[in-house]
Amino acid sequence: MSRKTLTWLLVFSILLNISTVVTFSYFRWVKSDKSRPSPQRRDHRDYFNQQLGLTAAQADSMENLRSRFWQEIKPLRMQLDQARQELFQVLKQDSLDDQKINLKIDEISEIQKLMQRKTIENFLQHQSILAPEQNKKFIEIMSSRLFFGEHGRGRAEKYREDRYKKVKNDSLKLKEEKP
Repeated sequence: MSRKTLTWLLVFSILLNISTVVTFSYFRWVKSDKSRPSPQRRDHRDYFNQQLGLTAAQADSMENLRSRFWQEIKPLRMQLDQARQELFQVLKQDSLDDQKINLKIDEISEIQKLMQRKTIENFLQHQSILAPEQNKKFIEIMSSRLFFGEHGRGRAEKYREDRYKKVKNDSLKLKEEKP
């Protein structure tokens, strides 16, 4: 190909890439409507409103608690992910240091403990909003999600199985990489 043709192809490619990035950015940050809850969140909220018979004030209070809770938990989840990544970095090393491993395990445990405390605090705050009958129904729903049924244990077990398979595959790859 001639030099002129290659130059025009390069210019065209650069313009195409720039326009793609600008379009993506526009729809991601400028045009996005963050005021509307996601469909999954809206379904969750509607489900609780229907099942518990919430008043508008109760629904707003629960939504505020839920969003504040996720804002508090998000940095902890990031810390937890970081600590887990650091643990795997220690495990990848040729010579394993038991002290470093135990320190990382302790760090992960502390973050998980803090997350559990915040979860229970949030649960208790939700209960304080509800009337006694609503509270009973709320506890039923939450316990079924945690321990039984279609929305609870089955989904959690499937998630754990998928995570176990991924971790197992990752560890096999690490063993293959080590000389």
